[in-house]
Amino acid sequence: MNRRTLLLFAIASLVYASITFINHYNFRTYALDLGYYTQVSEAWMSGESPNTAGFEDPSQHALSNHFDLSQILFSPAVSLFGAWGLLLIQWLSILFGGYGLYRWTEHHNSKHSFTLLLCFLGYFSVFQSLAYDYHSTVVACMLIPWYFLAIEKKRILLSWVLIISIALFREDLALFTFFITTGQLILHWKSTQQRKTLLAQSMITGVLFLVIITLIMPAFSDGEAISNLQYPSLQQFTLTCSSLLDILNQLFFQKPEGGISSIKIEFWLAFLFSGGILMFKKPVYLFMLIPVLASKMLHVNPIFWGVGAHYSIAFAILTPLALTVIIGQSEHKAWRVIPLIVLAISFRLMDNPYSIIDRENIRFYQGQHYKRSFEVQEVRDFLNELPANSNVSVSSNIFPHLVGNHQVQLFPLGIEKVNYIVIINEDDSYPLSDNELYEALQSLEADESWTATDHPTGLTVFKRVHP
Repeated sequence: MNRRTLLLFAIASLVYASITFINHYNFRTYALDLGYYTQVSEAWMSGESPNTAGFEDPSQHALSNHFDLSQILFSPAVSLFGAWGLLLIQWLSILFGGYGLYRWTEHHNSKHSFTLLLCFLGYFSVFQSLAYDYHSTVVACMLIPWYFLAIEKKRILLSWVLIISIALFREDLALFTFFITTGQLILHWKSTQQRKTLLAQSMITGVLFLVIITLIMPAFSDGEAISNLQYPSLQQFTLTCSSLLDILNQLFFQKPEGGISSIKIEFWLAFLFSGGILMFKKPVYLFMLIPVLASKMLHVNPIFWGVGAHYSIAFAILTPLALTVIIGQSEHKAWRVIPLIVLAISFRLMDNPYSIIDRENIRFYQGQHYKRSFEVQEVRDFLNELPANSNVSVSSNIFPHLVGNHQVQLFPLGIEKVNYIVIINEDDSYPLSDNELYEALQSLEADESWTATDHPTGLTVFKRVHP
């Protein structure tokens, strides 16, 4: 690895750190997903059964919400560093994935290793994922280039370890691995050894997905329907032309209720102009992305459709992996313009997107990203002074900071039994609307069992009055 590449990694690591760690310090991380995953990891570490009581009532076992075993592996880091541990793992994993991509380009003797690495490190969904706290999907996707390398080098045992590891990060990733292994099977069909391995991996990951969805997750949810499968267009699908046309329209531009979605169009333009259009020269890589596109575009929640959060991270890693093969050893200098386009799109999407994102979370190049309207350290000191193991109900952006030392629930859950309620005034009122939050706080002020306490500017704090 030359100095220029090392410098690129150094710059990327600093930029990523300025997004993810500054956001957490400044209370721009949330109950979902960082706070929840921190709670789950703490539960695994202490030998307890992890559940979703922190953000929903009635609660369910964590494995019925998402079949994610990675938090068992990451629980020691959470035990040592709290929520910071998961952010550190995600930050390192992206750099590790970038290094895997670099090794992939070197394996193919590409003349554009630096260019392709910059395409990944500057891809819009990498920045967007870091800006929306933590998600295990990001960590899992960073293993994909290493799996590709293991298959290419015929390191069979390592390829099994990697692909099963990815599949066990989440139930939807199990389906993704089925498409990845099937795509690799198509690419390596002529090699007897690789064909046998990939055929077995394709079958195992497909069966694993079905077992998780139909047997394991329902068992943890007492046989009830899996709450995260919110895809009415798929559930209502019939073998008719109109039903198929409806699915295709929703994949590209249509809302479930009808009408054009500018959020979906924005994503497609960002993906295609960030190198995706070249993937049509090697459509097997587009085939691998089918489950990602379906889970993204057919979901009922518009947040899934756009460029924001972690929902597009798979495109960031598969696009440069495909371009490595498509460009090959071409020495044409025109390829060098690709990362410039990728970076231009990334910054455009930070600045003025149609998608639903918090701009202050991602604009690392602006001063507003590094400060809040309240004194952050005063709020942190106040939270540290809460009695240990208190039962608290808090706003979403306080949640990750109290997990581990307190019994934490997302406000308004738990107000009948908690001792403290702590709300940051200026931020998102999720899961309530702004009006609902205002009414709830007004009700607490009028309730004699609660009293407002001294607190730093920017907070609303209530303490239970015991008779």
